[in-house]
Amino acid sequence: MNYLEADTPSLIIDKDIMDNNLNKMANLCKKLNIRLRPHIKTHKMVEIAKTQVMLSNYGIAVSKLGEAEVMQKAGIDDILIANQIIGQKKINRLNSLLPGGQIKVCVDSVEGIKYLQDYLKTGNNKLKVLIEIDTGMNRCGISSYNKVEDIIFLLKKSDKLLFEGFMSHSGNIYGAKDRSNLRQIALDEAKQMEALANYCRERGIDVNEVSIGSTPSSYYLDKMSGFTEFRPGNYVFYDYIQICLGIAAIEDCALSVLTTVVSKPQSNRIVIDAGSKSLGLDKGAHSKEITSSYGYIKEIPNCSLERLSEEHGIVKVTPGNTVRVGQKLTIIPNHACAVTNLFDEALVQKNGKIVDSWKVAARGKVQ
Repeated sequence: MNYLEADTPSLIIDKDIMDNNLNKMANLCKKLNIRLRPHIKTHKMVEIAKTQVMLSNYGIAVSKLGEAEVMQKAGIDDILIANQIIGQKKINRLNSLLPGGQIKVCVDSVEGIKYLQDYLKTGNNKLKVLIEIDTGMNRCGISSYNKVEDIIFLLKKSDKLLFEGFMSHSGNIYGAKDRSNLRQIALDEAKQMEALANYCRERGIDVNEVSIGSTPSSYYLDKMSGFTEFRPGNYVFYDYIQICLGIAAIEDCALSVLTTVVSKPQSNRIVIDAGSKSLGLDKGAHSKEITSSYGYIKEIPNCSLERLSEEHGIVKVTPGNTVRVGQKLTIIPNHACAVTNLFDEALVQKNGKIVDSWKVAARGKVQ
């Protein structure tokens, strides 16, 4: 079946474009001798995660325990939970994951270590822990060397936890003002992490892992050093935010939302059947706004998807356009990570034909 015959709204993956994105990143990291640990939060699909593991011969990163549970059940046994695990209930779930493979977690506080120390059951093994560092995003993470040393001291004392290294995420790169600023943020993250690792090594502290990354910073990988693994996520699909940042082009975007024109009340206004429940409300990542539209409509690029209600999108078009009621349109979403989480499944197309459907297996795993 031609993918344009699918019911709408539908989530569509162009397999050829996606495979090209996956291979390019894997080959780049191999060329630069960097371990690639893809973040699966963008796609949340077992089929894609397994392909990424095969290409990198390495593990994955996830955001939440629920994502880790799904991926481990599917057979992926090297998982970094790039988040703090706080509370007895969550640590009880973490305990259930430990026998199934190599699990790593992050900490950025004394309280976080105490929770793990109190409720973790590691037997004769120790859980590898990365200390999260704030390199400019101002979210989670430590920014003081003194606090880092305090955390390492506690980890060294623990009979359950093993200090493995450091982790950061340059999410502030999504607020870059221009290409020069974007480059500076990417390089600053790597420099800060390298300096911290060297500071610790000079004091006799082993640092095995320095994990950094975001999809925009991959553009400057050959200019960066001092880290051991890279964790991009969005590169699997790319999206309109990446286009606005200058990181990707239209032809790099593997994910789209298929929609139908359901009304044309005026010559300069059409209505589609994809609203906020299909496209999300992001106009940028991390609460930044870098576009005024709620997506890029490939068939009518000179339009503006200017308003969304729950089930409808209102599109401003040029008078005299040939768009008709019943026409199918494909929209590159602003934020692929959020949009994937809105669908139960994705239809996989190759050369215009639907060749598979993949369950968004980790959809809604927010705990």
